[in-house]
Amino acid sequence: MQQCIVIFRALISIKQRYSGAEFLTSLVSDMMHEDPAQRPNMDEVVSRFKVLRQGLSAWKLRSRVAHVDERSLLDFVAHWVRRIQYIVRRIPPTHTSIS
Repeated sequence: MQQCIVIFRALISIKQRYSGAEFLTSLVSDMMHEDPAQRPNMDEVVSRFKVLRQGLSAWKLRSRVAHVDERSLLDFVAHWVRRIQYIVRRIPPTHTSIS
C-alpha cells in the first residue's frame, strides 16, 4: 500500500509541475477522482499505464519532462546531448521489464 501512495503522489506532482507528461493526464485525473469508489485500483493503473506507454514512440519516450518554470538553454542542450548519446549507444528509452 505504501508503494501505491508513493506512485500516486509522484503522478500528482508530475501533472502539476512538469510539461512533457501530458499523456498521463487522463490516468492521473481518474486516480484523483473525488469519489474513491470511482478511482481505479493499482492493477488497473498499471494496466492503463502499460497501454499508454506502448502507444508512445521512442522519440516521445526520450523527450524531456521539464519543470514548468525551467527554461534554461543549458538544460535544453544537456538534454539533447544525453539523448543523442543514448541513441548512439542503443540504450532503450525505458526500462524493458514494464512491457
